[in-house]
Amino acid sequence: MGIVLANPWGFLALAAVPLLVAIHSLRQRSRRVVTSTLFLLEHAGPLPTGGIRLERFRQAVPFWMQLLASLALTWLLVEPRFIRADSRQTVAVVLDSSASMGAFRAPTIAALERAMKRLGAVAGHTDWHLLETGPRRPPLHAGDTLTDLLGALPQWQPTLGTHDFTAALAVAQALAPANRGAVILVTDREVAVPSGVALLSVGTAIDNTGFVGADVSLSEPGPDPAAGERSSRWRAIVANRGQLPSRRQLTILTGPATGLPTAPTLTPIDIDLAPGETKTLTGAWPAGAERVLLDIGPDRFPLDDSIALARPEPRRVRVAIRTGTAGGDVLGRMLAAATDVEIVVEADSADLVVEPFGTEGTSAAVQVAAIQVAAADPATPAADAGADEAADGASDEAGEAPAPPRPMVLDPAPLSVEDHPLVRDLAWNGFLSGPAGPITPGEGDEPLVWKGTGPLVLVRKRIAENGIVGEVLLINVDLDGSTAARTPALVVLLERFVERVRGRIERPWADTFQTEEEIPMPALAATLFIEPLEGPAAESSAAPRPRSQPFRGRAPADAGFFAVAPRDGEASAPPLLHGATQQADPRESDFRTAGPADTVDEVRLELARRQSVADPFLPGWLALVAAALLVAWGWKQTQRGASAAGGTP
Repeated sequence: MGIVLANPWGFLALAAVPLLVAIHSLRQRSRRVVTSTLFLLEHAGPLPTGGIRLERFRQAVPFWMQLLASLALTWLLVEPRFIRADSRQTVAVVLDSSASMGAFRAPTIAALERAMKRLGAVAGHTDWHLLETGPRRPPLHAGDTLTDLLGALPQWQPTLGTHDFTAALAVAQALAPANRGAVILVTDREVAVPSGVALLSVGTAIDNTGFVGADVSLSEPGPDPAAGERSSRWRAIVANRGQLPSRRQLTILTGPATGLPTAPTLTPIDIDLAPGETKTLTGAWPAGAERVLLDIGPDRFPLDDSIALARPEPRRVRVAIRTGTAGGDVLGRMLAAATDVEIVVEADSADLVVEPFGTEGTSAAVQVAAIQVAAADPATPAADAGADEAADGASDEAGEAPAPPRPMVLDPAPLSVEDHPLVRDLAWNGFLSGPAGPITPGEGDEPLVWKGTGPLVLVRKRIAENGIVGEVLLINVDLDGSTAARTPALVVLLERFVERVRGRIERPWADTFQTEEEIPMPALAATLFIEPLEGPAAESSAAPRPRSQPFRGRAPADAGFFAVAPRDGEASAPPLLHGATQQADPRESDFRTAGPADTVDEVRLELARRQSVADPFLPGWLALVAAALLVAWGWKQTQRGASAAGGTP
């Protein structure tokens, strides 16, 4: 059965011990009397007659009784409680996954080990859970042995940017309810936590200089402008997040498509930064380099001392526009303005085809319904309108001037927008058009925009002849007779649809990403090959080792380089993607608000009171204090009476 002291401040009562020793070392001075009768000295004791002096400590019964009373009173004040052997608790430790924790990783693990040993001593049995605050981070440990929990701490890799702890704390509180356990949030600064959650932090305010972010642009014509090539330039932002000036040296390392860059391109460049200053550095992409590593030297927070860049190779979307498509000119101009889009002639080689509604054979397309628009006079029958169109065509063949453009027929029905990623936050108020066309939603269709009761824009799944599942964006309105050319919402909708098509393209490409950023890739089994800049632990001096794991649709959590290759049974299969990852959340490199905090003992004492019983001998200790004081008082009275009797003639 363990013992827990509920009030450690009670040990201050031990200060009475040296005070008792000092008191019993003081004696009153005796008066000297000159006498010729020496035999009387045997009966004359040192009578205190005035003044005090410090003498050698003399043992006496009152001293030992007073000492015993002081020790018993101290035992009562510290409130000893005995842990019940059948008590059980659950402790959930939530580790902050933010990248800033890398600066305090080793001291945090040491402090957590000490705190968990104290916390585990307040119950006969403890169930341990080790979680992380990062979304999609799996639990690190669940079991009933503290040794196993401490052994799982090296798996904790804080690499994320600033994120919300609410979801992780909610899971931890569900595992360890307040009436049966405790939740400990481990971070590097004081943060607001829910009631009942303890906070543990060993963070301190430190000066830090590092990269805030970096990218590569393709903005200038290359050596052969006729070939459409463009040269690359890198750009990086360096910030001093400290209270003192900082001077660092920038080194540019280059390398091929595999392995960490190790070849310096130029001599190091000096960078001087005032406190709080930010500078933007630019330069031409080194010729022949596939990977570039910018480095400014190590400090206490190594995660932002170097930043990785990959030479960008866009994954262009080839768009073809079939002749005779209603509104094809308007859609063609909008799609040509989208990012990394190439207009091609042959539909067979295109990734996205703009075509009339009902065309078969394409996996990804934008199809426009052919709307029969009535003449300006609403009373004109549709057949007469068709005859007029035939007459206009005959006039064109005869060389006569074409008929004037038909007037715009507007439908006053209101527009309503669904909550869909393709149209979310888009304003369609300025889109004026005629009524919705003949297309009706089928099973599995996703309407995006409604015109009255008819669908104006919808998405339809389809399977092409080659078995590839794609999407078709159906535009169910007469674009030529609308304000589509002046509606930004339609431009953004097409841009978003192009990005969905881009994510299904299986051509090689390269780019730079943030850690754990979502990467749209084709639905295939693939392997992620990771080459991190740092080892498994930031404080480890071991060189980082490349590793592989199944690709889950996101960039690695480690800053460095990576590749995604299909798992087709051939080790020599070329990668679909070469990339670089960087942790560039500027809030994570700012330690000016970091500071220590520890409220674990408050939770520990509360658990101890709940899972223990008070000292059953409490009345006995109180009786002992009273008895000791009475013995000391009685002995002193006896000595005084004896002294008085001995001094009477």
